[in-house]
Amino acid sequence: MPYKILLERKSKDVSGHMEDLVNGMQKQKAAAFQVEDLKSQLASQEAELQLRNQDAKALIVQIGFQTEKVNQEKAIADAEEQKVNLTEPKAFTNPLMAVTSVIAAVMVLLAYKEKVTKDRSWKAAEVFMGKVTINGTSYSI
Repeated sequence: MPYKILLERKSKDVSGHMEDLVNGMQKQKAAAFQVEDLKSQLASQEAELQLRNQDAKALIVQIGFQTEKVNQEKAIADAEEQKVNLTEPKAFTNPLMAVTSVIAAVMVLLAYKEKVTKDRSWKAAEVFMGKVTINGTSYSI
C-alpha cells in the first residue's frame, strides 16, 4: 500500500509539473505574439516618425526663408522710417533754435568720413538734409 500512495503522489507531482510546463509554454507563445505585434507597431511608428521629421525639416527651412524675407523688409521699412524722420524737420521754414541745434549736431555726427562743415545755419541744414548718407547709403530727402 505505501507504494501505491507514493506512486499517486509522484503522479500528482508530475501532473502538476506538466500542467505548469503547458501553462508556461502557452504564456511564452502569447508573449511571442505580443512581441511580433509590438514589432509591427514599432515599424509603422518609425515610418511615420521619419515622415514627420521630413515635414519638420521642410517647415524649418520655410521658416528660415520667411524670417530672412521679414528681416529684409524690416530693414527697408527702417530705412524708410529714418528717411521720413529726417524729412519732417525739412518742412520747417523758421524752426526753433533747439531744432536748429539738434540738426547741426546730426550734421556733425553724420559727417563721419566727410569734412565737417563750419556753416551750421538752417540753410546749411536744409542742404544737408537734401543729401544725407547713413551707413554708406545715400538718401535724397
